[in-house]
Amino acid sequence: MAIPDENSNSELDIALKSTNGDTEKALAMIAGEYFDCAVLKGTFLLQDSGYSGLIVIFFNTANDYIPFIDSVILKTSVVYEQIDASAEWKAVLHEINTLKKSHDIIGTSGINDKILNEIFKENFFLGVKSGNVNQLENGLEVILRKVLGNQPTSCNLGIEQINSLTMSKEGIPFVKPAFFTQPQEKTETEKIMQSIEEQAQFVLEGNAVIAPVKGKFITNVQIGDEILILINDKDQESRTVLTSLNAIDEDGTVSPVPGKIVQKINLPDTRSIVLYALVDKGILVKLTEDSSLKIIDISSMEKASSGEIKIPLGVILFIVAALIIVTVILLV
Repeated sequence: MAIPDENSNSELDIALKSTNGDTEKALAMIAGEYFDCAVLKGTFLLQDSGYSGLIVIFFNTANDYIPFIDSVILKTSVVYEQIDASAEWKAVLHEINTLKKSHDIIGTSGINDKILNEIFKENFFLGVKSGNVNQLENGLEVILRKVLGNQPTSCNLGIEQINSLTMSKEGIPFVKPAFFTQPQEKTETEKIMQSIEEQAQFVLEGNAVIAPVKGKFITNVQIGDEILILINDKDQESRTVLTSLNAIDEDGTVSPVPGKIVQKINLPDTRSIVLYALVDKGILVKLTEDSSLKIIDISSMEKASSGEIKIPLGVILFIVAALIIVTVILLV
């Protein structure tokens, strides 16, 4: 029997599509006797920060791909302590959507994709197919530790057998994603950047404060130098860090902060330079800048005996003027 067109939506059409046209398997799927997928769901705790999260991953065990993944992380341990990992997958998915509305949510942009990459590196499907929950908990703890800042992680997981037809009825994607590919080998530069970022609890994005007149060319910046940085206020995670650094006021205006350069990477193909700056313990800011920029370098500035950095009045006036101009532009 031919495989139905992708727009077909009857039970038999979906079952045939999911089984590559195998009538026997398709009829067994409709009868609830054939399961081509498994759902891994559970909670996890980041032990150093006390943050906790909820995750659900759908595995197509018949064809070894992942049609859908979702997760949420809160800056509290309540998820790990109170949510039952053995709950039915629909309840877990509903809980994730509810938690995404919480004020305690931590920005997790790109986290799901990173988890997927690590799952394929670790050949996670063997554990899913065997249903060995202890093995899966250990494996996911390793993966989350890599992806979420290299801090000790604990997991409580549960697993359910399911089929593509049930997923379709519940509005969950069940076919192989169009973008689905096995992870490509990383370049040496990407490996270096990954190694740096894995050692931090948070990696935020930002920009160096420009000083076109008396600044230092970014090409001359060295590891150990201190520069002024504006952290991008793009998500809750960034705002949380900005608040902890007293670098954002009640109106949402972001102030520059000092950062110590811990790594400098030249990208000759794009004439750009990537700088990693440490702004607080465990917090890195990644800056990708044009190699022609002049920036404010505070590493050579006079320091007070208390250890506080003295920034010359001219530099302060320049920063204030720049912030006023940006504010006026935004308000126009």
